[in-house]
Amino acid sequence: ALFPRLLVTLAASSATTPTYRHRDPESGLELTCSRCPPGSRLLQHCTAARDTLCAPCGAGLYTEFWNYVSECLVCDLCYENQVQRRPCSPAANSECECGEGFYWSTFYCRRQRACPPGHGVKAAGTPYKDVECEPCPDGFYVSPNQTTCHKHTDCKSIGQWRILKGTRWHDNICTTCKDLQKKDGLDLLRAFLPAFFLHPHMNVNKVQRLVKHVLKFSGIQRSAKLPLNELIEFIARWGNQAEAKEFKNLPEQLRRVNLHGAAKNLELKMAKIQNEVKRCSNVVKRHVSGSHSQYICNESSQSS
Repeated sequence: ALFPRLLVTLAASSATTPTYRHRDPESGLELTCSRCPPGSRLLQHCTAARDTLCAPCGAGLYTEFWNYVSECLVCDLCYENQVQRRPCSPAANSECECGEGFYWSTFYCRRQRACPPGHGVKAAGTPYKDVECEPCPDGFYVSPNQTTCHKHTDCKSIGQWRILKGTRWHDNICTTCKDLQKKDGLDLLRAFLPAFFLHPHMNVNKVQRLVKHVLKFSGIQRSAKLPLNELIEFIARWGNQAEAKEFKNLPEQLRRVNLHGAAKNLELKMAKIQNEVKRCSNVVKRHVSGSHSQYICNESSQSS
């Protein structure tokens, strides 16, 4: 035999087999030859005595259609941030698509957007489409690392009162006199601090400077540009460790990085918390009954 039996296929002749025209160089006759099936390639054209000879595609090669090409095609490799949806086979090319958190954008996989503060996900991203975002409606908010808007907590329904009004990017801040008097409201400040920096108009570059040069977190490269969600994580870590004196100095630290509006806003919120701490302290002094003092504190705060 001229060719190994396992590697050579005689193209099947039937009424449904696609064909092509070929002029036999020896006889000069124009012949109708069978094409090679998907998964194979042309080895030899047909002759007057036999049909086309085909050879199977090797590893990493393919042909997808009936053909008379002399070489199989090279299977595609997946690009960066792509995953293989279907492996290559002799009869089909490999299929790739963007991996989790990415979508195809003309020439490459682009990272899907993170909705900005105060915006929930309207339509989830796919390997072929970016995430669609929409603002939370009035009375709703979305927390960091969440995708859907939630209704502001009704503080009264959980036996508390609202000390700070919710926004689109954070919930109502609820408390009680008992909780507020713990560490003079320090725990409440710690819980609120990350949400404070999620303000849509917060300058991310200035927050970068605050985290790197003022709060002085070690392990952050000076040239690194961190996304807002990572900066918020550093600020939350700082807040969990900071004492009352450090919180008191935070507005001044904000001014050092030219976040003057944020500094003034934080001072107002800190002053409001301290006023409520004093109010609760005065109520406790005037009323012996804990439950009655709580009620008076709630009523006075709600009316303010």
